[in-house]
Amino acid sequence: ASLIPLPQSRTHDPSLTTTIQTIIRDLSETNCKIASLHLLMQRIQEYDNGQHVKRQQIISSLLFLSSNDKVLYYECCTSSTSLQDFAILDEDWFKEVASCVFSQHCKRQITNRRLSSLSQSSSMDESSPMLQSMEIARKTEQYKDSNSSAPYHVDHISQLWDVLSNCAAINAKDSDTMWHREAFIRTAVEKAYPTTQLDYEEQSKAIFSYLRCLLVHHGV
Repeated sequence: ASLIPLPQSRTHDPSLTTTIQTIIRDLSETNCKIASLHLLMQRIQEYDNGQHVKRQQIISSLLFLSSNDKVLYYECCTSSTSLQDFAILDEDWFKEVASCVFSQHCKRQITNRRLSSLSQSSSMDESSPMLQSMEIARKTEQYKDSNSSAPYHVDHISQLWDVLSNCAAINAKDSDTMWHREAFIRTAVEKAYPTTQLDYEEQSKAIFSYLRCLLVHHGV
């Protein structure tokens, strides 16, 4: 899916846009990868000695900078999340975040977590396809390093995948689990807000929701 923002046309304040571009450059030098509008507004006030700037003015400047490949910024909204709330300062960082969803390591993590969750459930009937799939997984592990024929291994992996594929490919809990484990994402979350505004859990919840909506926006 393309990572190019949808074209937007909006009158902007050149002076404010220059200030925001300078702030983005300074934030990038501190390894900030994604910035909330709260953080940008705070920095603008510090930069211009307390000057009050409206949110819509910042959005207009970000849209202009985005159209000139200086930042990744999106104006569209979903029913639950506004893509206006954050600006991505490092496109390569976002590509790495998105790549987590497609990695084989990610798929193994999701499969293992779902199997583990099922194994702890006491309400599953023994004839459940999910429980049967877990038994297949255990047998596959036993046969993996043995001299048994390859077709058995392949056939049963296929059966396991057929069952698991009936689940949602990636849900909110899956993506949160993946992203929480990545140090480069945790570091970005910590830098995205003014230091005294929210705790890490609140920040990560807002940013992960934004990232999921952004991936959906790009058709992922």
